Amino acid sequence: MKEELTEEKLTSETPPDLTLLISEHNVRTTRGSYSWSWYNETEDAMTSIVADSGPPPALVNIENGINVFSNANVRLNFKESPINYVVRIWDIENNITGTYDEIDLSEHEGKVIFKVISNWEQGTSSYAFSLNIN
Repeated sequence: MKEELTEEKLTSETPPDLTLLISEHNVRTTRGSYSWSWYNETEDAMTSIVADSGPPPALVNIENGINVFSNANVRLNFKESPINYVVRIWDIENNITGTYDEIDLSEHEGKVIFKVISNWEQGTSSYAFSLNIN
């Protein structure tokens, strides 16, 4: 069932925030590139913005990754649920090493950079974070 767009959603000028819940701890993410449309009440028209960023290794410091165990559960907490999302794993040389539908820490070890690409009716946004998986 398609979620109805409310006035609040249509007037939001930026994509929803994303935090992670990892073993009862909230972890912030860094918003990367996005394209977004919203209803601008002042202009009485739809407005769009495209914001570009560097690759995930330039957005987050892999050395400051949160320490987690490989058996930890990860839950993505979007302020507004996306239509869909995909998770990409990056290495420090700016290479994508894998693409997944969900985050399973047991498939990774050591310092890992994650990028979540999410889609809503208003647009697309990416988010980056790093973890040190033991």
